Amino acid sequence: MPDFLFIVNPVADRRRAWRRWQAVEARLRREPLTFDVVFTEGVGHALALSQKAAQEGRYGAIVAAGGDGTVNEVVNGLCLAAGDGVTVPLGVLPIGSANDLAHVLGIPRQPEGMVAPLLERKERTVDVGLVESADVLGPTAPRRFFINNSGLGFEAQVNLESRRVQRLRGFFIYLVAVFRALARYQQPFVRACWDGQE
Repeated sequence: MPDFLFIVNPVADRRRAWRRWQAVEARLRREPLTFDVVFTEGVGHALALSQKAAQEGRYGAIVAAGGDGTVNEVVNGLCLAAGDGVTVPLGVLPIGSANDLAHVLGIPRQPEGMVAPLLERKERTVDVGLVESADVLGPTAPRRFFINNSGLGFEAQVNLESRRVQRLRGFFIYLVAVFRALARYQQPFVRACWDGQE
């Protein structure tokens, strides 16, 4: 059984992830590891790849190589495959733009540092949240898992604005997006329900 399946988003961080992946892969090839690599081809592909791989049970861990969006898709695939059980272990290679989850977990951005937790087989248990909203996500996708955070309102507007920022990268994308969102955002009325409370 291969140690890892790497699900790589080569267009993360405005297509800069491909170069980062090449450096990481060169580092991995120097280790006595067995692994397979697949490249995503569009939105939703990492979810499908990770779900299928987890259901097949052929890998010791499945690694998301990209940004937070790639990680989110892989998390959703793993959770769908696991049902009510524990997922296949998830690895994270932060080669995207913001990499917020990797920052929270203390995963370095340099190839040597980001590979070290995988080589050492460092594992930790983390909670996964679930959003269920047919109104928001559409009738064909009423459930969405999240591992880092889930945002609505202003945070969601910042995310939308960040996709329009063309020439910047990393933190600066989101800094500009915050100011753009401030100029356009209209506060909605929100009703939140949890555990029978409102």
